[in-house]
Amino acid sequence: MTALIQTHETATSTRQLSWAAHHGVLRATLEHDIRSGFRKAFDAEIKHFYPLLSTLKLTCGQCSLGLRLAGKHELFVEQYLQHSIELTIGAHQIGRSTLGQHARFEIAELGNLVSTHRKASLLHFVIVTQALTAYGIRYLTFAATSQVRALLSLLQVPVHILADATDDIKGAADYGSYYQQQPKVCVVELADANQVIRKTALFRRYVEQYRNETEYLLEGLRYA
Repeated sequence: MTALIQTHETATSTRQLSWAAHHGVLRATLEHDIRSGFRKAFDAEIKHFYPLLSTLKLTCGQCSLGLRLAGKHELFVEQYLQHSIELTIGAHQIGRSTLGQHARFEIAELGNLVSTHRKASLLHFVIVTQALTAYGIRYLTFAATSQVRALLSLLQVPVHILADATDDIKGAADYGSYYQQQPKVCVVELADANQVIRKTALFRRYVEQYRNETEYLLEGLRYA
């Protein structure tokens, strides 16, 4: 579940990008920030957190998010779908017209998104795109409100809508007014995102400037 939320910055690490996969101080801090952000935005009391949590801290603000690999887990967004994520992507003919038997291992999910500044959100998306691509991921799926979809439109990355994210799933009451924002289950083909990054001078500079952060997140993806 993904939303763009304004929340107060909490110190988590001296790194500009940090990640946490297991119990510990950083993991607890990130879960607290995400929980507080959703409470502030939607009066939500979320209990679902992704296997890998990542935070990017800039002087202007920070962005925290979660990642999950479809090859290892059922995805949160699959609760909204009639079929598995790989079959749904194939049915929408996104990317290749047919997906192979290992297609699920090429899909990742993003959620638990909490941001205090648009620049932090955009930069974190660039880093995530680079790291996931290096890991062999081709598709990134998420549930997004119109606010998040508008943010992605700034990148001019095609966002494919797969289904409505409806409030008839288990635990939906925990999400407060989130479903009033009419979230959608979306997918981005990372080849499209990378093409935009290559064509945009600012994003190319981000790739070079934050290469160490990308490599560090890549190390963490084995826990996603």
